[in-house]
Amino acid sequence: MKDSTSCLGVTEFDAITCIVQDKLPEDPADLWDWCLDQNKEQLLEMLAYCAGASLNAVETKHSHDRRLAFEHADTLANCLNADMTKWFKLTADTYFSRISRHQIEDDMIAALGKVPLEVKAAKKKADAAKAAEKAVANINWLPEPVTIATPETEKPEVKVLEYFPIAAE
Repeated sequence: MKDSTSCLGVTEFDAITCIVQDKLPEDPADLWDWCLDQNKEQLLEMLAYCAGASLNAVETKHSHDRRLAFEHADTLANCLNADMTKWFKLTADTYFSRISRHQIEDDMIAALGKVPLEVKAAKKKADAAKAAEKAVANINWLPEPVTIATPETEKPEVKVLEYFPIAAE
């Protein structure tokens, strides 16, 4: 991502990171004692932060071997009722300039049911990307790479780890 400050999710997570860092002891040797002094709610908040910080649900060309990780991320996102339209803004910079001209047109059909004239008429891909950004600016549509698979559309098989039988208690 060229400009992470334009991403609401990154900005919000950075703010949470600052809050978490302010709560933790400066000396790592003091961490366990600090943990023992916290109540259950504070520890669960810290666990939630750590889980969020360790999640990587970004799909790339070479991430086909991480299918199970993406399924787990989708399951977690569904449990949290995550709405990516609140966190990701479709723009020429964040998406349309990163895909092919053909994919821009396919996405316009998926989002709008047609390819807008401005996208078709654009001579350069950069102009088509900007036109696509304007075309979807006021709708709640996201392309497949940014969507979260819901149980209705895709049911990931989540394997329970049998060697941690009491972890959820």
